[in-house]
Amino acid sequence: MSNPLPDDLPFDDWITHLFDHPESETPWYYAFDHAWWDAARQPRRAVDYLTRLFSQPSSRLASFTNDQIGHGLWFLFEADPAYTSAIVNLENPVPMDDRLRCIASMVTFFSDLFAGRCASYLGHLETSSSWSPEHNQLNMACYMWWDMFGGYPLVQTPGSRRITEACLDVMEATLRIDSLPCRESALHGLGHWHSYAPERVERIIDGFLKNTPNISGELRRYALAARTGCVL
Repeated sequence: MSNPLPDDLPFDDWITHLFDHPESETPWYYAFDHAWWDAARQPRRAVDYLTRLFSQPSSRLASFTNDQIGHGLWFLFEADPAYTSAIVNLENPVPMDDRLRCIASMVTFFSDLFAGRCASYLGHLETSSSWSPEHNQLNMACYMWWDMFGGYPLVQTPGSRRITEACLDVMEATLRIDSLPCRESALHGLGHWHSYAPERVERIIDGFLKNTPNISGELRRYALAARTGCVL
């Protein structure tokens, strides 16, 4: 059974809880007795902490390795759905402006952390038998960001549409970052969002291809696949 942490866990202790773990192929949160902060009990604090992390990633995470950061990010959005829920579940008592501010801060996370620390390769071309020497958990978290975060607009309401547009704004802004992993991540997300906002997704990708003509053939092919929603 996991060990519960106090609801009023300070921000710096929250960072330690997520990222300060020995490097291991098995994520720390698979351990039977790992510590656990219940974000479902504190959705407003969870959104505030995420926003602070996304807004100042370089300084907050400077002392951690790529794999430590990657495992922490996988925990945030893959292992504990309460964090995504705090942002996108409109039944949670989190003001919409706080949700949108948190989503918008993801652009800084991509530009200040992923762009600077990720190795320059395309994750969708990687297989377990052909991983690049630089393969690491941070690159995987970047590539799979929008899968981990989820947040797909399954129910169309005015509130959910604002969240959808905010996510698409982040993807569009991320395509302007001169980073192969960041651009691939944005295209990956846009491919998944195509079912919900096809016209906006196609406009974003068309604009990217028009304004960024010197990208590699592999990235261009991935962009064209994402434009039709054909990404894994």
